[in-house]
Amino acid sequence: TNDATYPYYKFSQLLRDAGLVDIANQSLNFLVGLRCVAFVPTNEAIETAAVAGKIPGVGTDGQVTDPTTLAAYLKCYFVPTEDNGLTTYPYIGSGVNGEYGSMLYYSDGTSINRVPLQIIDNGSKLSVQLGMPMFGITSPAVVDVVPDFDYLPFAYGDGGVHYINGVL
Repeated sequence: TNDATYPYYKFSQLLRDAGLVDIANQSLNFLVGLRCVAFVPTNEAIETAAVAGKIPGVGTDGQVTDPTTLAAYLKCYFVPTEDNGLTTYPYIGSGVNGEYGSMLYYSDGTSINRVPLQIIDNGSKLSVQLGMPMFGITSPAVVDVVPDFDYLPFAYGDGGVHYINGVL
Protein backbone atom coordinates (compact mmCIF):
# COMPACT_ATOMS: atom_id res chain seq x y z
CA THR A 1 0.00 0.00 0.00
CA ASN A 2 1.04 3.59 -0.45
CA ASP A 3 -1.13 4.76 2.44
CA ALA A 4 1.16 5.55 5.37
CA THR A 5 -1.77 5.43 7.81
CA TYR A 6 -1.89 1.62 7.64
CA PRO A 7 -0.01 -0.17 10.44
CA TYR A 8 1.75 -2.40 7.88
CA TYR A 9 2.78 0.41 5.49
CA LYS A 10 6.51 0.15 6.19
CA PHE A 11 6.49 -3.64 5.79
CA SER A 12 4.74 -3.31 2.43
CA GLN A 13 7.33 -0.75 1.36
CA LEU A 14 10.15 -3.14 2.33
CA LEU A 15 8.49 -5.89 0.28
CA ARG A 16 8.29 -3.51 -2.69
CA ASP A 17 11.88 -2.31 -2.30
CA ALA A 18 13.08 -5.92 -2.08
CA GLY A 19 11.46 -6.67 -5.45
CA LEU A 20 8.85 -9.04 -4.01
CA VAL A 21 5.75 -7.13 -5.16
CA ASP A 22 4.17 -7.65 -8.56
CA ILE A 23 2.57 -4.23 -8.86
CA ALA A 24 0.69 -5.03 -12.09
CA ASN A 25 -1.07 -8.01 -10.48
CA GLN A 26 -1.18 -6.53 -6.97
CA SER A 27 0.40 -9.63 -5.48
CA LEU A 28 3.56 -10.92 -3.86
CA ASN A 29 5.49 -12.72 -6.58
CA PHE A 30 6.71 -15.52 -4.29
CA LEU A 31 3.22 -16.39 -2.98
CA VAL A 32 1.25 -16.85 -6.19
CA GLY A 33 -1.25 -19.66 -5.66
CA LEU A 34 -0.32 -20.20 -1.99
CA ARG A 35 -2.20 -19.54 1.23
CA CYS A 36 0.00 -18.24 4.02
CA VAL A 37 -0.02 -16.90 7.52
CA ALA A 38 2.03 -13.70 7.63
CA PHE A 39 3.54 -12.15 10.74
CA VAL A 40 3.88 -8.47 9.91
CA PRO A 41 5.91 -6.05 12.05
CA THR A 42 4.19 -2.77 12.82
CA ASN A 43 5.52 0.49 11.40
CA GLU A 44 6.98 1.38 14.79
CA ALA A 45 8.73 -2.00 15.07
CA ILE A 46 10.32 -1.54 11.65
CA GLU A 47 11.43 2.02 12.39
CA THR A 48 13.03 0.97 15.70
CA ALA A 49 14.72 -2.07 14.15
CA ALA A 50 16.06 -0.14 11.15
CA VAL A 51 17.72 2.51 13.32
CA ALA A 52 19.26 -0.29 15.42
CA GLY A 53 20.59 -2.03 12.29
CA LYS A 54 18.44 -5.12 12.85
CA ILE A 55 16.89 -5.51 9.40
CA PRO A 56 19.20 -7.41 7.03
CA GLY A 57 19.64 -5.51 3.78
CA VAL A 58 18.52 -2.18 5.27
CA GLY A 59 20.82 0.58 6.54
CA THR A 60 20.33 2.43 9.81
CA ASP A 61 18.89 5.30 7.76
CA GLY A 62 16.05 2.99 6.66
CA GLN A 63 17.28 2.77 3.07
CA VAL A 64 17.60 -0.60 1.34
CA THR A 65 21.26 -1.49 0.87
CA ASP A 66 20.92 -5.09 -0.36
CA PRO A 67 17.57 -6.01 -1.95
CA THR A 68 18.51 -9.69 -2.35
CA THR A 69 19.28 -10.13 1.35
CA LEU A 70 16.20 -8.14 2.32
CA ALA A 71 13.99 -10.30 0.06
CA ALA A 72 15.34 -13.50 1.63
CA TYR A 73 14.83 -12.12 5.14
CA LEU A 74 11.25 -10.97 4.48
CA LYS A 75 10.25 -14.44 3.24
CA CYS A 76 10.82 -15.69 6.82
CA TYR A 77 7.69 -13.78 7.88
CA PHE A 78 5.42 -15.98 5.73
CA VAL A 79 4.32 -19.54 6.61
CA PRO A 80 2.51 -21.48 3.86
CA THR A 81 -0.49 -23.26 5.37
CA GLU A 82 -0.87 -26.32 3.11
CA ASP A 83 2.86 -27.14 3.09
CA ASN A 84 2.85 -27.14 6.89
CA GLY A 85 -0.41 -29.05 7.36
CA LEU A 86 -2.14 -26.02 8.88
CA THR A 87 -5.92 -26.16 8.66
CA THR A 88 -6.48 -23.07 10.82
CA TYR A 89 -4.67 -19.83 11.51
CA PRO A 90 -2.90 -19.39 14.84
CA TYR A 91 -4.82 -17.92 17.76
CA ILE A 92 -4.69 -18.73 21.46
CA GLY A 93 -5.84 -22.32 21.89
CA SER A 94 -5.88 -23.09 18.15
CA GLY A 95 -3.34 -25.88 18.47
CA VAL A 96 -0.96 -24.08 16.11
CA ASN A 97 2.14 -24.24 18.28
CA GLY A 98 5.61 -25.35 17.23
CA GLU A 99 8.00 -25.17 14.32
CA TYR A 100 6.73 -24.45 10.81
CA GLY A 101 8.59 -23.93 7.55
CA SER A 102 8.67 -20.36 6.24
CA MET A 103 8.84 -19.28 2.59
CA LEU A 104 12.65 -19.07 2.69
CA TYR A 105 14.58 -22.16 1.62
CA TYR A 106 18.12 -23.15 2.59
CA SER A 107 20.41 -26.07 1.88
CA ASP A 108 22.11 -28.06 4.61
CA GLY A 109 24.45 -29.63 2.03
CA THR A 110 22.33 -32.72 1.45
CA SER A 111 18.78 -31.42 1.10
CA ILE A 112 16.78 -28.24 0.65
CA ASN A 113 14.65 -27.18 3.60
CA ARG A 114 12.46 -24.29 4.67
CA VAL A 115 13.82 -21.92 7.30
CA PRO A 116 11.81 -22.68 10.43
CA LEU A 117 9.60 -20.19 12.22
CA GLN A 118 8.50 -21.04 15.75
CA ILE A 119 4.89 -20.15 16.55
CA ILE A 120 4.50 -20.07 20.32
CA ASP A 121 1.11 -20.26 22.05
CA ASN A 122 1.65 -20.16 25.82
CA GLY A 123 -2.06 -20.04 26.61
CA SER A 124 -2.17 -16.30 27.25
CA LYS A 125 -0.32 -14.82 24.26
CA LEU A 126 1.13 -15.69 20.86
CA SER A 127 4.74 -15.13 19.85
CA VAL A 128 7.01 -16.02 16.94
CA GLN A 129 10.73 -16.68 16.68
CA LEU A 130 13.07 -17.37 13.79
CA GLY A 131 13.93 -21.05 14.27
CA MET A 132 17.63 -20.87 13.45
CA PRO A 133 20.49 -18.35 13.35
CA MET A 134 20.50 -16.49 10.01
CA PHE A 135 21.50 -13.16 8.52
CA GLY A 136 24.02 -12.61 11.32
CA ILE A 137 21.28 -13.03 13.94
CA THR A 138 22.89 -15.47 16.38
CA SER A 139 20.15 -15.42 19.04
CA PRO A 140 16.77 -14.93 17.36
CA ALA A 141 14.39 -12.88 19.50
CA VAL A 142 10.97 -14.03 20.60
CA VAL A 143 8.54 -11.47 19.17
CA ASP A 144 5.00 -11.09 20.51
CA VAL A 145 1.88 -10.87 18.39
CA VAL A 146 0.11 -7.55 18.96
CA PRO A 147 -2.80 -8.34 21.33
CA ASP A 148 -5.08 -5.52 20.11
CA PHE A 149 -7.32 -7.94 18.24
CA ASP A 150 -7.52 -10.64 20.95
CA TYR A 151 -4.74 -12.56 19.17
CA LEU A 152 -7.05 -13.29 16.26
CA PRO A 153 -5.58 -12.93 12.77
CA PHE A 154 -7.00 -10.88 9.96
CA ALA A 155 -8.27 -13.53 7.53
CA TYR A 156 -8.29 -13.11 3.76
CA GLY A 157 -9.02 -15.43 0.87
CA ASP A 158 -5.34 -16.15 0.39
CA GLY A 159 -4.18 -16.18 4.00
CA GLY A 160 -4.14 -14.66 7.43
CA VAL A 161 -2.13 -11.84 8.99
CA HIS A 162 -0.97 -11.17 12.53
CA TYR A 163 0.80 -7.95 13.48
CA ILE A 164 3.91 -8.38 15.62
CA ASN A 165 5.60 -5.83 17.88
CA GLY A 166 9.18 -6.45 16.70
CA VAL A 167 11.25 -7.97 13.93
CA LEU A 168 12.49 -11.53 13.71
